[in-house]
Parts: sequence; structure tokens; C-alpha cells
Amino acid sequence: MSEALKKRLKTLKAGLMTKEVALAKIAPYEKCEEAIVTGKTTIDYHPKKDSHFVMSSHNQDFAMNEAAFYKLCRLVGITEVYAKKTPRDLLFPHIKYWIEKGGVVIKAYAQKKDNDGRTWVAGFAREDSYYYPVSRALEVVDKLDMDYHLEGLEDISWRNTTFGIVFPQFEFEVEDPKKGDWIYGGLKLRMSLLGEFPTKLSAFLMTLTCLNGMVSANEVYVYNRKSGFDGQDAWLNDGVQMALGALSNEVDRVRALKDCNLNGGHMVTYINSIFDQMGVNQKSRVAVLEQIASQQPKTLYDLMNVVTSAAHSIENREEVYHLQNVGGYVVQHAESCKTCHRPY
Repeated sequence: MSEALKKRLKTLKAGLMTKEVALAKIAPYEKCEEAIVTGKTTIDYHPKKDSHFVMSSHNQDFAMNEAAFYKLCRLVGITEVYAKKTPRDLLFPHIKYWIEKGGVVIKAYAQKKDNDGRTWVAGFAREDSYYYPVSRALEVVDKLDMDYHLEGLEDISWRNTTFGIVFPQFEFEVEDPKKGDWIYGGLKLRMSLLGEFPTKLSAFLMTLTCLNGMVSANEVYVYNRKSGFDGQDAWLNDGVQMALGALSNEVDRVRALKDCNLNGGHMVTYINSIFDQMGVNQKSRVAVLEQIASQQPKTLYDLMNVVTSAAHSIENREEVYHLQNVGGYVVQHAESCKTCHRPY
């Protein structure tokens, strides 16, 4: 393994954390009580206090920051730009009208946040939302009885939390005298703790040679908020099993690519066939062919990396993503000649 790759691998692993460390990081987001905001709810504005807004509902006061307040405005159909410009004594009656007479049903998610014992509103969501903490999702992963680490939990928020679940058993090294490569795989989970949008689960396989993720074609987007709180456990359990199956197949394909040797004739035929099937434009074709000429790939795995690394020379972001998909296509659709066992 080259020194450059060792450095990149060290940086990668520095971002991984165990479940215990992750639970400590997400602890502030783990407890939340929900309540229906009714027509009797009132809102007051206190600009000199850190909470800015105070909501009174069900004989209880809730501190509310500006972000939560503007979310409430959006849910009743008032844009944030309009809410910021409108005097409070005109704006609050509008909000009260839609909650009381307009038929808009909203849930408030509240939690104990500070040493003063004040109850804060973590956020608002529509009636069909459900609170689902990260720890609940990790309980599903625990049932796999597989070692795993977590990454990407630095930017956790009530509205949008995205993180990766990395499985050491899918890590392996590709030995190469020039630079080598390190591959690791796992699952990517995007979820809203307050159920503001559907959960997305997908498998990924990352190669450090060019830091491009090879995302499996088998992605799962099925969760429907209206299916209920308990429904997400079952969905995640099924989705994780499906994604791991796709990931396992992806790993097997990549390992096989290392042993699939190329020669000039097969390579030209194969890469041009992929260009035609994927609709690659002339500029991107030239970029890939120039990389092939300079790097002289020996195996199908090398060819995949040539395609994805060529994406770094493209300025158009859409075409960059397109070329990365072409690299994934090499992995997913490689077929070999039955006679010479080289790729078509």
C-alpha cells in the first residue's frame, strides 16, 4: 500500500466511530415527546430571551427558537420571507386561524433541553409524522450480529440525519505496485427524526483510489409515514437485509474484476460498447480514452478506476456523476467470453 493511500485510509478511519461513541453524540436527540397543537395554542415573542418565541399549549409553556417558529409558519402555509417581514401582532392571529379554524393539524415535538428545566420545541411536523430516533434504527442493525462502525454523524439534526454504517467484513485491499487501493462497503441511511420525509436506505461500496462511491443499483425508498411508527422497524429490517444482499453481490463482482485480465482488442470493444449503452458524450469519451492511454489498465478493475478517475477532469457536475455511474456499470454488467474468459 502506498504512503498516499495509507494517509487517506487513516483519515477515513478517523471519521469512524463505534456505536457507543455514536450514542453519546446523538444523546440530545434521543428523547422527544409529541403533542398536538390545538386552536387554544398561543404564541408570544420575547426578543431579549434566547428562546425568542414562547408557545403556550395544554397549560404548559414551550420555549421555541426562530428555526422552529418558521417551520410552524411553513406548515400553515406562510412563507419564511413573509413571516420575517410581517409584524408579530398581525402574524400570530394568522397562525392561530389556520390551527383553530383552517383544519391544519400539526404536531409539536418537545424535549427538556437546559438546566433551567425549560421544555423546548425541537420542531414541528404534520399530523402523519412519527418520531423515530437513530438508536431505534441501530437496534435493527444490531440484530445482524455483525461488527460495524458509523460515519457521518457530525451534522445530525432533527429534520435531516444522514449517516453511514460501515461493515469491516466488506473491507479488502487491492494490491498494486504503483498505488494500490482500499475498498470498504456499508449502508447509507437518510432519515428525519421527526418524520418530515420518507426514509432512504441504500448500499454503497467505496474505493479510495479515486474516492468515488460505487452505489448499488438496488436502493430502497419504500417507507411511508402513514404506515405507522411500528411499521418502520419492519421496513428497516427488510430493507437492511436487501441492501446487504446487494452489497455482498457488489463486493463479489469487484473481487472478480481483479482477476479479469484485459487485452487491447477486448478493452476497446468493451469500453466503446459501454459508451454507447450509457450515452456518454464525446468530451467524456476522450477523457476516459486519454486515461486509458496513460494508465494502461491491465484488469477490468483497473478499467473501472480509469473511468471514475477521468471524472475529475470534467467540469460539468452532471457529467461527472454520469461518468461515475459508468464506472459502476463496469462493475454491475461485466460479462466474460466463454472461451477466453476476458470481458466483452
